[in-house]
Amino acid sequence: MAAVRIVLVVLILFLTLLGGEPSGGNESNFGEQVEPVASPLVEEIVPGDPVLRLLGKTFSEIKQTLGEPREQGYGNRPGPHYYMFFQGDEGTIRVYSPVETEEKIAVSIALEDGAGIFGAKTGMTFSEIEAIVGAPDFGPQLDLDDTYLMGYFFGASNQVPEVIVSFAADAPEGPTHEIFIKWEGFYHSEEMLEPGTGELHEI
Repeated sequence: MAAVRIVLVVLILFLTLLGGEPSGGNESNFGEQVEPVASPLVEEIVPGDPVLRLLGKTFSEIKQTLGEPREQGYGNRPGPHYYMFFQGDEGTIRVYSPVETEEKIAVSIALEDGAGIFGAKTGMTFSEIEAIVGAPDFGPQLDLDDTYLMGYFFGASNQVPEVIVSFAADAPEGPTHEIFIKWEGFYHSEEMLEPGTGELHEI
């Protein structure tokens, strides 16, 4: 019996030195690590590009960042919306808000005249953009209005991309003339102002 007790004491000391603990403790720690977290904001889903960080912000917040717009008002293309138009040395930015929101927020953005994201600018060709951003999720392909589109998906909410970034050109090898950024998750979320979680698109 004394020999058995000695063996048990040695075993306990050995496990203690190694930091050993019952398997139930490990399972508890693992469970704590994988608990779901709150849905992130748009800027936590997409990479930290300054233009993409405008998505989900109010028009007032955007003015604090970009200054007073050159033009603002109401339009019908694409769809009924409120908009702000900014023009600077690095191109033009149009910010759109749907009319159904209580406060005007940026749900889509159009870039033109040399403006860009991820280091890819309007005026570049699809191949030049792909060399910078990586392989696209769709395109280049012909759209309904005879414009060629190439695009990237970011995040996922109910199998719908959270954010879609598309580049448009008049010809497959020609220069792009617009970058359109749409917060698609806004229209597919129960909480319209808070998108769901998703994996980042690696660039």
